Amino acid sequence: MSNMKSLSHKIRNFLLNNLLLVFVIILWIFASFLSKKFLTTNNLLNLLKTASMKGTLAVGMTVAIICGQIDMSVSSTVAMTGVVLGMCFAAIPNPYVALVVGILVMLFVGVAMASAHSFFVIKYNMPPMIVTMATMKLLYGFCGLLCNGYPITTFPTFYSKLGGAKLFGWLPSASIWFIVSIIAVSFILSRTKFGRDVYATGGNLQAAKLSGINVNRTRWFAYFLVQIVAIAAGIILSSQVRADNHSYAQDWGLDIISSVIIGGTSFAGGVGTVPGTVVGMILVSTINNVLTLLNVSTFYQYLCQGALMLFAVVINTIKDSALSKRVNA
Repeated sequence: MSNMKSLSHKIRNFLLNNLLLVFVIILWIFASFLSKKFLTTNNLLNLLKTASMKGTLAVGMTVAIICGQIDMSVSSTVAMTGVVLGMCFAAIPNPYVALVVGILVMLFVGVAMASAHSFFVIKYNMPPMIVTMATMKLLYGFCGLLCNGYPITTFPTFYSKLGGAKLFGWLPSASIWFIVSIIAVSFILSRTKFGRDVYATGGNLQAAKLSGINVNRTRWFAYFLVQIVAIAAGIILSSQVRADNHSYAQDWGLDIISSVIIGGTSFAGGVGTVPGTVVGMILVSTINNVLTLLNVSTFYQYLCQGALMLFAVVINTIKDSALSKRVNA
């Protein structure tokens, strides 16, 4: 009898700790009945490729939100990366030198963006969302001016292998970038002093200051890490299509932030994990994929996406509440 109670307790704990994952599994089961195409190899690989591009950005965004910040400009950094690299390939005869120069230029842009965000947020105590939305508009404007509003198609053949190749003949190389970002950022958050400082800064800024943490430097590095990940995502996107446009990734912001929050990261900071964000991205990508397969009208897609995302957030809230009561009991 005691063994049955123990097993029941373990199952209940597992379900409680993995409610979102259980919800995703249930959604996949329903999706397989709703569309016969859902579980086909081509569709699952397409789902993986889409989730990998946005998921790479979401992993970086997790760090910023845990730190009590947010960076709305990441999508514009994705577009700027492609524009800058395309211009470098057009101007420099050696494509490999052009790639290195383009990446160095974008790293400089990343440093400038992180510095600008930190300056306005820290010195003038401006809301991070407003500051980063302003820089997002500025960067998209610069992208448009650099390419005069026209698509850039000056990418060499080898460049497409960075994000568009298929390993073993079937695995999108974009998914490798995604996996690398998951491992790297998970390690940073869980195994480094910077990771501990991120959680402390986001959890209680004043307490972090009193404990000797350089909170200003921590927030700067959080912003810079997001920019680095955005540059990687920009390389993935532009290499897949061997083209870039000043408006690329403009509609990615909602999916990225939704994935992070749905995955259990607190918008107030101090709480969150990369695995949670990954599950959140799988959920968001699955919803988008299924609605597309069913040829659902765009307007109904918005309704379904909003309702399911709200439901997922409610699930996480219930889980956190239940776990909090159990700890306090």
